[in-house]
Amino acid sequence: MLTPWDKLTPEAKKLYIRQVEVFAAYVAYNDHEIGRVIQAFEDLGKLDNTLIIYRTATTAPAPKAGRKARSAKWRFSTASAYRWTCR
Repeated sequence: MLTPWDKLTPEAKKLYIRQVEVFAAYVAYNDHEIGRVIQAFEDLGKLDNTLIIYRTATTAPAPKAGRKARSAKWRFSTASAYRWTCR
């Protein structure tokens, strides 16, 4: 359960704001880099005959042995982008 924003401590708000900033930078960096890949295929004249599959995934680290391992919660997130042009 998420704590409502107005109930968070100033320290917690500062942490969450920083986490959002870091994630935004990660997304901007990945967007720029996949744009470079797409541009390279376009420059080669091969973009319309190319299937680009872009995937990213993150998982929580492996739990340690013992009681915590049995109750560990795993987080998975994936992002996918596909482009297909047939002429």
